[in-house]
Amino acid sequence: MSGTAGNTLFGSTLRAYLTGEWRIERVITDLKGPDGAFAGFARFEAGGADALDYVEEGTLSLPDTAMKATRRYRWLTPAALTAEIYFDDGRFFHSIRVQAGQAQTRHFCAPDTYSVAYAFTGKDRWTQQWRVSGPRKDYISDTVFCRVA
Repeated sequence: MSGTAGNTLFGSTLRAYLTGEWRIERVITDLKGPDGAFAGFARFEAGGADALDYVEEGTLSLPDTAMKATRRYRWLTPAALTAEIYFDDGRFFHSIRVQAGQAQTRHFCAPDTYSVAYAFTGKDRWTQQWRVSGPRKDYISDTVFCRVA
């Protein structure tokens, strides 16, 4: 089921769909070193007329250690099913356009390439898969987001 019809995602704009709190489970498969996992929560909160502030907090677990981790982004949503994602410091990261419940794009951070696939699989569930490759990094990060009721 794609979840998109016209300019909506399960009956909402992308901005309305994302707004709120999400439980995160992430598995990191490192092709050059140890694997990891992340568990925590993300919040999308209004940051202006067309913006959402994303804050992710949780625990990053590696084979020999666990640590608190935080990530922040700003999502600008200029149209119903599009977003421009920026790092916390204002630098552009990537943009997406959701079609048939999915979006894909790339971000180049020389010398590595970050490819991402989004899949909006239900009203309260979506996934994000990053494939990072290059001379410095080589890993796959699979994240499942489930809406907190």
